[in-house]
Amino acid sequence: MSGGRIVRVFLDVNLAQGHDGLRDEAKRGKVTTDKLEPGEYVVFVNRAQDRVKIYTGNGVLAYLRSKGQRIDLSVISKIPAAFKNNGKLDYDSELAKILKEKLPVSS
Repeated sequence: MSGGRIVRVFLDVNLAQGHDGLRDEAKRGKVTTDKLEPGEYVVFVNRAQDRVKIYTGNGVLAYLRSKGQRIDLSVISKIPAAFKNNGKLDYDSELAKILKEKLPVSS
């Protein structure tokens, strides 16, 4: 699958509940994390919106913690582009793209 897609975003989640708890949270939301295809993502955001955990179709669980600020939820749509087909996260490349979009340099 090229491009990928976010299957579901869960907000106000207790991220301290661990892998099994997040899997159960997804199941209550009618999403089975074990059946995700490569390129599919389930995103969990805590109440303070300063932490995110992501299940991927490749069995990866990614974690992002923002220090001292809320995560801009509009960047969640960029998650599929940040992961390459091999399941590895290219965070630096995608962060650079986001910064370029948010902070355009004038000529």
